[in-house]
Amino acid sequence: MSARVLNSLRCWKLLLAVLVGLAGCKTTGGGPDPGNQGGGCPGGPPQALFTVKVTAVDGSVPIDTSVLVKWSAGQEPLFLLSDPDTWKTLDDESNLVCTVDRDAGPPDDLAELSCELWTSGATELTVAATGYRSHEQTLVPAQVDGCDHPVPSEQAVELEPELDAGSGD
Repeated sequence: MSARVLNSLRCWKLLLAVLVGLAGCKTTGGGPDPGNQGGGCPGGPPQALFTVKVTAVDGSVPIDTSVLVKWSAGQEPLFLLSDPDTWKTLDDESNLVCTVDRDAGPPDDLAELSCELWTSGATELTVAATGYRSHEQTLVPAQVDGCDHPVPSEQAVELEPELDAGSGD
């Protein structure tokens, strides 16, 4: 074989090796490979940045429980457990979505209220109910080593009765 043919074969082999090597690479920047979003990041379908689980220390979640969320895009519409007109979904363009049975109406005995906050960045959360201390907290997105964006996290909120001003407690 001539030197020119051998050189051409080497180039083709090199090109083939490069293409095979590239085919085995995974993306690391949140690209088209949903199973590896940023090197060590959780994959799968999109998830809310925060999931808030509301309970009451003395039993059921109060029927007049309200959830208010503020973040960089502004304030979300107020969620009131007692008012189905405030129960929004992502289709309603709300970033505060609480899990409630829309067909059943306001629940009489709810052990836990779960709300997803489809926000980004720091998020102000206020949970309130009559006779309970208001819970105010700034939620900060969780970070994971090797991941170039915040990851979903869960926050527990337990409503506690207000102290009676006359009892000295």
